[in-house]
Amino acid sequence: MGGDHVYTPVTDFGINEGELNEKIRECRRVENGLPIYGFRSEILKMLHSQQISANATKTAAELRRLLEQLMNGKTVNHGSLTPIVLQLLSSRDSIMLMKSVQQQMGTCILFDRQNLTIRIFGPVNQVALTEQKLVASLLALRDKQQTDIRL
Repeated sequence: MGGDHVYTPVTDFGINEGELNEKIRECRRVENGLPIYGFRSEILKMLHSQQISANATKTAAELRRLLEQLMNGKTVNHGSLTPIVLQLLSSRDSIMLMKSVQQQMGTCILFDRQNLTIRIFGPVNQVALTEQKLVASLLALRDKQQTDIRL
């Protein structure tokens, strides 16, 4: 044996010498059987860089779309929301109702008093549910107020 080298039998690592020789033969068969085996490192590098690039582009586009949806929000256009119903949103009861719906649904609801428009901001599925709940709640409040006035 040479100066600094220490020989450790394969059995010291818990490996059967026959299994080790079989694995070495199998690796050589793969290496010799595939003409591109010699280029494996370069091919793997190219594949990984292409995949990362494609995934990054897809992810960036999806994030941008989601961000635009969050920033733009959705204007509520519902036939039942007449200007009279929208003017209810200036009342204390309506403001409390709007804040309650907003908190329950995890969205942000903005009411533009000058233009009488409602915008809802948040995840797309939550925005649709928030719109349904807000419209139903506003109409119920309107009906309640009309009943109160008549009595």
